[in-house]
Amino acid sequence: MTEIESSSTTSTTGEDSARNLPDWTIGRVVAMAPRVDNSRFHQGSVTADSPLQDSSGFHFSTPDRAVNCSTGTNGSSALACRIDEDADDDSSAERPSSDSGACDWARDYAVLGPDGPQRGACANRYPVLYRSSIVDFGRTISISRFSCLVETVGMFCLESRSQSGFAITPNGYQTIYAADRAPEALVSVSPEESDESSRRTTGAVPTS
Repeated sequence: MTEIESSSTTSTTGEDSARNLPDWTIGRVVAMAPRVDNSRFHQGSVTADSPLQDSSGFHFSTPDRAVNCSTGTNGSSALACRIDEDADDDSSAERPSSDSGACDWARDYAVLGPDGPQRGACANRYPVLYRSSIVDFGRTISISRFSCLVETVGMFCLESRSQSGFAITPNGYQTIYAADRAPEALVSVSPEESDESSRRTTGAVPTS
């Protein structure tokens, strides 16, 4: 049994670390959002129109079905998400020259592991199921080291060891870090207040 398969709750260490971050950080916002019941997220379909089936992994979608994610499938300990968007202009999604011909490269994938996020991946190595249960807006799904917050302004996923992850927003894909300032729509603290708080508590200015 893999680490992902054996865990239906959040990583306590990672959550505690995120809770210690300032209120204006994305890590804090993700950690403090209400949690979903993970037992609802063990179903999905292999194709867009095939029957739903139970799975030992965890699978979830955003309310608009624009993003589908799976973890714990095929023995993988990574979180893999398929993004319904045109990735043609995203150079970071280009297939690495080191990948073998056995790799079914997918530019519309985002993968998060212990070394951080990656744009684009071998779809045959990271199966992502379709028609999985929806994570409602304002909720976080936390599985082992991974936590994803779904909001109207986008989805924000972090991995507790690297303290990094990715965001999928109307502006596309971007790498994020737990200590980054959260989008203003998610926090009640203004950028000016967050700058002052950072200088007062750590002597550092938060990243934009």
